[in-house]
Amino acid sequence: MTRTCPLCKNWKNVLIVQRQCRAEPRDLTMALPQVKKFIYDSASRPMNGSFSTPAFVAYEKAVYRFHFRAKLDEVNKESVIFCRCLHNYVEIVVIDYYNEDHVSGRYCGNVAPPNLTTMQKGVDLVFSTSGARFYQGFKGTYRFIPERAVPPPRSFYPGKLNANAAGCGGIAQGYHGGVIKSPGYPNDYPANVDCNWVIRVRQNMKIFIKVLELELTPSITQCDDAQLVVLDGYAHVSNETLPAATNHQRIILCGESKYHNDEGLKSVMSIRNRMNIRFKTSKPPPTETRIRRRDFGSPIGFYLVWTEVSTEDTCDKFYCRGGAYCIDEGKKVCADRKRYCIDSSLVCDGIPNCAESDDSDEDNCKNCVIIGEITNTYRNLRYTRIDQQE
Repeated sequence: MTRTCPLCKNWKNVLIVQRQCRAEPRDLTMALPQVKKFIYDSASRPMNGSFSTPAFVAYEKAVYRFHFRAKLDEVNKESVIFCRCLHNYVEIVVIDYYNEDHVSGRYCGNVAPPNLTTMQKGVDLVFSTSGARFYQGFKGTYRFIPERAVPPPRSFYPGKLNANAAGCGGIAQGYHGGVIKSPGYPNDYPANVDCNWVIRVRQNMKIFIKVLELELTPSITQCDDAQLVVLDGYAHVSNETLPAATNHQRIILCGESKYHNDEGLKSVMSIRNRMNIRFKTSKPPPTETRIRRRDFGSPIGFYLVWTEVSTEDTCDKFYCRGGAYCIDEGKKVCADRKRYCIDSSLVCDGIPNCAESDDSDEDNCKNCVIIGEITNTYRNLRYTRIDQQE
């Protein structure tokens, strides 16, 4: 008996055009499942194609493992359409760059999974048959796409069809460096926004992120009201809104700058050439924060600087001064500040691109001066470019 899959008519924006499900009764033995492996490697396979259970008909009791393996600068994208699996199931396992497994779902019956896009090095799609009498398979497509073609997660801004146009998320502007700030900065940020930016630089570079302003809520316990997340751009994301990253892949900033005064708490160096920035709110700024803005001019929201940093042993561009910093008043517990190699175009551009408290890229500038001022205890160090008159 052959029948057209009713689910297939309802799916759009996938690469599969025609598909059928076939069910045939068949007697099974009680033998242990066999394991059959199929490997799709971006280094040797075509960059796109299809995959299916063998012959797309009834099967003996077995486990079929489809493994998609990508090179570092590529990403796997699999579009899988399931018809009926009856008592069988398909499990999708994402393997990240730390060799940790993330089970993205187990699917059976009439449940069809959404398209899967992952930045990780591998995906295992495991189809396990059972002792049921009826068997059906599946068919799907895969595509390896360049890392640069992967967009940031979708952003949401209430009342706006295009959140990016409202300053909420998108591709970070700049080539060797730039700034990202909350929507409305330095004034109120809106409630119920979910803004996602992606920062990417050349493959052999890293990204240094430094938060200059952070004024979200008076208490650090109000993370549910507003939070800033800096996330490894290659961290596994279980869906578009819930990153399944571990602590070494992300930092979460809440409250105000005064809760993150120690050097290094408001800066991070990427592991590779891609990072994601997420700003999520559930409420508008509290009254206390708005009063500070009105009475003292304190900014509301966040303001960060990102910089492309060379990973080469030698620097033929601008080499930041670095220096030492101490964590005690007696200056007995000190450490060397990181020295970064940045592009020469970032020197004297009015934005401090070196490490925290290292303004060497803006020192001794002829055309502009950098003024740092602390106006009150609630305000972080702010930088302003003032063009000098000749």
